Amino acid sequence: MEESHALDVGSLDWGRRTRGTLSASERRALRRGVLRDTRVYARSRMLLAVRGGARSATADLAVMDLPDSALCRAVEEAAARHQSATMLAHGYRTVAYAHALGTLDGVRPDPELLWCASLLHDVALEQPVAGHCFAVRGGELAEQVALDAGADAATARLLGDAVARHATADLDPATHPLPYLVAAGALVDVLGKRLEQVDPAFVAAVTARRPRGDFARLLARTWRAEARAVPAGRAAQVHRTTGFAFAARFAPLR
Repeated sequence: MEESHALDVGSLDWGRRTRGTLSASERRALRRGVLRDTRVYARSRMLLAVRGGARSATADLAVMDLPDSALCRAVEEAAARHQSATMLAHGYRTVAYAHALGTLDGVRPDPELLWCASLLHDVALEQPVAGHCFAVRGGELAEQVALDAGADAATARLLGDAVARHATADLDPATHPLPYLVAAGALVDVLGKRLEQVDPAFVAAVTARRPRGDFARLLARTWRAEARAVPAGRAAQVHRTTGFAFAARFAPLR
């Protein structure tokens, strides 16, 4: 029974059952996924240092703009209300990098939902709650925002699940394309993971559109706070395994 439960780590349903607290078997499984992700990150840093990588992934900057729908307007309002301007800017940059890597990987979820999930993926990170994972709380908020905006239950659930699930390491793009791309885009911006695959001119344009400011310091501080608040959660597991907050503080982006 525990193993079957572990397979669904990160889902909104899992989060509602557990508040984001990992069982022993879930911690072991997540650690393996984190280590696989870490190898990709290490390769990215090596390629950037040695030869820069292929650096071809790009997207139209228009993907960062507010889509004209009631859902997206409601999401933007909620994202701005619950996050600092610095964290909100990270959400917009995440949209851009998610689209660029999605084109490279052949992963194309609904663009409106990708925009919404990117803006809301860290919506609860700056307000840690003891024993209650930020991604789970963010997923619940995202689902409710979508329902209040008139989205159908399936759409609201998909959005909430993507936000709740994005913090789970090593997601399968075939099974979970939306949270996979949100996580991929976010990790370009947070760590520089896969940065060697992204066009430097595109990175500069994205940063000019939504400047980083003090994002690296903010992310490192809030991640440590989340790890302390939920010591058996995904953020704490990632931080213990990889020194995530330290790596974020010194990401190769400015």
